[in-house]
Amino acid sequence: MTTFEWGAVGLTALSLALNLWVVATAAYCIWRHRRSRARVEAWPNPRRRRVSILKPLAGEDDDLRGNLESFVGLVDHDYELLLGVASADDPAWEIARAFLGDHPDFPARLVLTDPDAARNPKVAQLICLEQHAAGDIIIISDSNVRVAPDYLRNLIGSFSDPTVGLVSNVIVGTSEWTSTAWLENLLLATHVAPGVLVSSLVMRQPITVGKSMALTRQALDAAGGLASVANVLAEDHALARRCRAAGYRVRLCLSPVENRNASGGWRRSFDRHTRWARIRRAMAPAGFLFEPVVQPALLAGIALCCVRTLPAFIAFLVACAGQMLLTRWCTTFLGKSPLPYRYLPLDLLRGGLLLVCWARGWNTRIVWRGNHLRIGRNTVLKPRRRARLSSSGLDGPILDGHSLDTQDAHKAIKA
Repeated sequence: MTTFEWGAVGLTALSLALNLWVVATAAYCIWRHRRSRARVEAWPNPRRRRVSILKPLAGEDDDLRGNLESFVGLVDHDYELLLGVASADDPAWEIARAFLGDHPDFPARLVLTDPDAARNPKVAQLICLEQHAAGDIIIISDSNVRVAPDYLRNLIGSFSDPTVGLVSNVIVGTSEWTSTAWLENLLLATHVAPGVLVSSLVMRQPITVGKSMALTRQALDAAGGLASVANVLAEDHALARRCRAAGYRVRLCLSPVENRNASGGWRRSFDRHTRWARIRRAMAPAGFLFEPVVQPALLAGIALCCVRTLPAFIAFLVACAGQMLLTRWCTTFLGKSPLPYRYLPLDLLRGGLLLVCWARGWNTRIVWRGNHLRIGRNTVLKPRRRARLSSSGLDGPILDGHSLDTQDAHKAIKA
């Protein structure tokens, strides 16, 4: 073989080996966690603690009502659920009101939040919700997250160590029934989850995923509160970094929670992963530079286009087969059903999608929920153009920060 052919084969072998190591290491971490749980009847249960779950809502996520229902009846800890919506015209507002009306005795409230409280739209909601929170542990949970009844037991159990200040969950995409949703959930299962597991448990560089994370009040105050990350895109990573700087430990809970992706559009998935790519580039540019190396089929395909020979073609076929086998293994140990064979081409497509998102990740501009922003160092958000004058500056805020509890919602719906 020529030098170029050896290079194509060697690059493919290296990528497959790296991919195998990441997936096998993540699988071992999950296996060891499940084995340790099987040895005891229940998790060690520290003193019962008051928990406030902050759930910012924006738009009608897939099966949003079912996601909210999963937070009713959680065991082992006293808790309250605070739902935040930035506008009464948002479809999530009526869904949340109906949910509260159907559960009049459930400790939950609906809060109309101020979108101008922060440049980060999610943090703007969280700042308003925290003002109503009474718990000594604050949980941040995205609207598309669905949990099991033992969610609090698994997550709060990590705080039995008083040095732990922040804990986040492994995220698994579920409930897919379209090709777009399958691709989105494949990205979560094969790219996000293994990366989080290996970085947090092997390399001792915790990656915090803000879709489901908990902080003690003391750690949150020591980190400067939610207001300290008001203008940061990666507020989850910034909070973890601030907690570590304040002397607290950051942990990863290996009990996965569901990220419900049933349908979803290509554009939404593309925009989300482009935004995440820009976060990774801003937080760890050196590691971000080498991300395409762990995509065997992608690298083998590029090598085949450059070296059109039989060895390069064979290396491409081996890379595709190896990647698809690793994908089926990865989705299985995370608790998902194996990837159906009819969706196997999507596993090859995800490498191309990640490459495009990776290339766009070097751009510092971002549009998020209608806000045109620029990402600075450590994902600090800066406006790209002059902010639009808010009507609240003329007439004053309407219902800003006003909360609606379950009984009020029940009365309103009856009326």
